[in-house]
Amino acid sequence: MKRWIVASCLFVFLTGCGDSNQAEFNGEFGQEKQAAWDFLQEQDWTVKAEETATVDVTKEVQDVEWVRSSDSKEWVAVSFADEKPSVVGVPVILVEPETKEVVGYIPGE
Repeated sequence: MKRWIVASCLFVFLTGCGDSNQAEFNGEFGQEKQAAWDFLQEQDWTVKAEETATVDVTKEVQDVEWVRSSDSKEWVAVSFADEKPSVVGVPVILVEPETKEVVGYIPGE
């Protein structure tokens, strides 16, 4: 009986300790949010970000660091809340609406 309890506790502990930076977004702008979160992971910026995303469709962008060219006239700007107060915030990620790919980011302030 003790072995079963120990094995069960170990299983729960190991399955509960998965990659905490995995997020899954559904609903309106779900693909755009997912693309932005994946980009944050690639850049190793998810340490500061919460998995709560807000979206804004924008035509005006300033101070953008472009990661690929875009012919679009408007972009989906995805921002994530900062997990903890810090000097540098989480960047705003720009996603092209047609391709659902990250095209740039605005460095966090």
